[in-house]
Amino acid sequence: MNFSLAYVKNTNQVLLKNFMSSQSDTPHKSAIMEIEELKNHEAKVILVPEEYVSNDEVFQKLSPEVKFAPIKKSEQLNIDSDQFDSLDYESAQNIYEKTYQSWVLQNNLNLIGNMFEVTDRMKALWPNDRTSFFEELWFLLKNNLGATNLKVFFNHMIKAKKEGEKNQLTRIKVEGDKIPNPSDAGELGKSLMENFQGRFTSPFDIVEHEDSGKFVFLASINQSPVVIMGEAKVLTPLQKQIMKSVFTGFQADR
Repeated sequence: MNFSLAYVKNTNQVLLKNFMSSQSDTPHKSAIMEIEELKNHEAKVILVPEEYVSNDEVFQKLSPEVKFAPIKKSEQLNIDSDQFDSLDYESAQNIYEKTYQSWVLQNNLNLIGNMFEVTDRMKALWPNDRTSFFEELWFLLKNNLGATNLKVFFNHMIKAKKEGEKNQLTRIKVEGDKIPNPSDAGELGKSLMENFQGRFTSPFDIVEHEDSGKFVFLASINQSPVVIMGEAKVLTPLQKQIMKSVFTGFQADR
């Protein structure tokens, strides 16, 4: 698994370090950049020295990243700038997994506390802005499952532009690293929908979750089929129940 961590060096700059798995031939890379440039990169964890935690300038620059990754005091992990710069893969992975899973759990608890608000807001998107609905869903899944390589497939009806023409059914795939990117799912989307035809019988169903972390979920939103694929190292009973509640909340008859 390849991933990146970030460390705030001063009020303007951050050190972004990419860690490559032992299976990769690419060496670890580090880059110092403006804090605002983090928007173009995916840092799994952002470490901030205590002296900058209460700094309004730093807070404003980091605030857009709150949606994407946990922001943690570096002192809580007993690591300073020099130690961060010399981190090896194993130590970095320990920081990532410990901090990220704690962040995911907090996202779970926040979602439970705001379940109706979240599902009602997303339900309002469903009739008129299906793509935005699934972009929001992609974020929800990623942040509450700690998912990577996340892909969401759904059916989309393209309305006829001319009189006498028929509406056209197509499949859309939403995927990405940090930002969801909708695109035509092509033959893969068609094959998945056909392969699981007849199995979209409940709001949410876990079809597969391998020891490797790879998973396949099926969902039905107002009788419209959805296929969700990705990887999540841990899938807790709490997360399973949350997903069932979320997708049940999307149904029109709730």
